[in-house]
Amino acid sequence: MQPDSRALVTSDNENIKNKMEFELRDEYITLAQLLKACDVVYSGGQAKEYLASMEVFVNGVNENRRGKKI
Repeated sequence: MQPDSRALVTSDNENIKNKMEFELRDEYITLAQLLKACDVVYSGGQAKEYLASMEVFVNGVNENRRGKKI
């Protein structure tokens, strides 16, 4: 993605439905950093657990790798 691009991140399960839009100002951000920046989790360990237990979609694609560059 180019700087100043947008990423759409959604999480959907029976208890939580979230939709977040995040504007990137750098070349990329990892999924774990994005989840922390949006106050979904507070650490990389929590991001790993969150991604293991939730379906997370990045730009419509199911993603569970916390190091995924966005």
